[in-house]
Amino acid sequence: MIGGLIMALKAHGLLGILPALTEAEADALNQRVRLYGQREAVETVNDEVVSGWDEYQACLTAGVKPNITKIPSPPCLVEYVCRRNVGRHLSTLDRACIAV
Repeated sequence: MIGGLIMALKAHGLLGILPALTEAEADALNQRVRLYGQREAVETVNDEVVSGWDEYQACLTAGVKPNITKIPSPPCLVEYVCRRNVGRHLSTLDRACIAV
């Protein structure tokens, strides 16, 4: 936060290995955040989001102040990003592509 304003965060480049939400999934997430609030804190390393990017975007869209947690850089950032983000529903092909 800077002077009461929400800092604009960037997604860490590693999040590019994950498939983006479909428009329907993003709409559903925006609606959930608008109705019930944010589920889990957005995690950042060096001011880049490593977990919770979609939730962060939904908070901004819904006008909800995002809960952001700065974490120390883990020993293996690739493993951390995959472990924290692959839990959502992905097809077998998506999981295989991420593994490669």
